[in-house]
Amino acid sequence: MLYVVPFILLLSGCSVLQPYTGMSEEDWQNSNNQSKLSAISTYTRTFFEPFFQSKPQPGSESLLVRFKSGYAKMWPSGKSMPVKPTMLYLSPNSCQTVQLQSQSSNEHTNLKFCLDGDTLNIDPSRWNAQMSHSSLNINRNIVWDEGMVYNGLNSKGYAQLQDANLYIQSIKSSD
Repeated sequence: MLYVVPFILLLSGCSVLQPYTGMSEEDWQNSNNQSKLSAISTYTRTFFEPFFQSKPQPGSESLLVRFKSGYAKMWPSGKSMPVKPTMLYLSPNSCQTVQLQSQSSNEHTNLKFCLDGDTLNIDPSRWNAQMSHSSLNINRNIVWDEGMVYNGLNSKGYAQLQDANLYIQSIKSSD
């Protein structure tokens, strides 16, 4: 209940978060308060999620994911821009959100990765319920033990990846 009042005030006229929700200004203006609240709630959860994420556990197998190159939709402009390389480690059944930085500006976007069983789920959608867990899935492959590059990947989630190149490798963690 404590957060309801600020959300109501925010929805009643202040659209400062609209560019960060992934909704166009027209969609924002035409949507009802429930849709706006849902979009803001998702943005807020995603914003604070990195503080509570699972980290790789020693003694288990983790996954190294390197985002080598590609394009992503940057916020708040909503323009697709080339991305600086980044990397992360995922423990089994964990998620991490990385901030992708634009190569040419100060803009950024968040890209969520989840390792769920034998599937790497990437870039969930904030507005399409069918892609709420992932808009790009990569199933485990035996060559992950040696490392594998995936080229030309595209997604339809929040980051809307285009022509992305990922390197994925299974890593045996030591104690």
